[in-house]
Amino acid sequence: MPELSFAVRHLHASAGIVITASHNPPQDNGYKVYFSDGAQVIEPHASGIIAKVNAITSESFTPLSKERQGKVTVIGKDIDQAYMRRLETLILDPRTIGDAKSLRIVYTPLHGTGSVIIKPMLTWLRFNFQVVPEQDCFDGRFSTVKSPNPEYGEALTMAIELAEKENADLVAATDPDCDRMGVAVRTKDGKIKLLTGNQIGSLLAWYRIKILFDKGVLNKQHA
Repeated sequence: MPELSFAVRHLHASAGIVITASHNPPQDNGYKVYFSDGAQVIEPHASGIIAKVNAITSESFTPLSKERQGKVTVIGKDIDQAYMRRLETLILDPRTIGDAKSLRIVYTPLHGTGSVIIKPMLTWLRFNFQVVPEQDCFDGRFSTVKSPNPEYGEALTMAIELAEKENADLVAATDPDCDRMGVAVRTKDGKIKLLTGNQIGSLLAWYRIKILFDKGVLNKQHA
C-alpha cells in the first residue's frame, strides 16, 4: 500500500504492517511488512520474521507485562493530506491534468483501500469521475468478484458495465491494498478494451520520458 510506505517514512516509524489480501482471493488474507525505508522487508528481516512465525507452537499466548507493552496511536486525516500533497508534487506537467479533465472516468477500489486516497485525490485534481457504488466499501470477502486482481478482466466487469452505461472514456481499478492497477479504455471504434500490465507500464514509461525530454531534464546524451 503506497500510503503506508509514505506514512512509515513520514512518521519515522521502525516498520509498518498492512492487513490485506492484496490482489489474491479472500482465503489468502494476510499481511505485508514494510521496514523503516518504506519498502517491503528483504533479507535478513524476512527470514527473521518467518523464523518467529515458525517458532509459534500454540494459538494462545501470554501477554507482555504492562510496563513492557507498547501503545497504539491512531493516525488521522493529516497523514492522508500530507500524502496527497506529496502526490501532487509528482505531477510532471500540470497541463496534462488540465487536458485530461474532459475525460469521463469510472473508478473502482474493488472493496479496498483505494477509496481512502484515490477518490479524494481525483476530486482534489478536479477529474470527472464516478465510482462503482457496489465496490466502494470495505469487504474482506470481495463479494462482487471472483478475485480482486484488477489485471483480470472479470474484476472490472461492474466498472465496465457502468462505463458503458455512462459512456465513460476510461476505467481504472486498484486492488485491495492499492498497489496494483488495471485499466480499460474506449477505443476509436467505441468499444472498451482492457489494457495489459505491459501496455500500462509502456504508456507510463513513454509519457514520463517524453515529458522529461520536453522539460530538458533529459537530453540526447541520456539516450
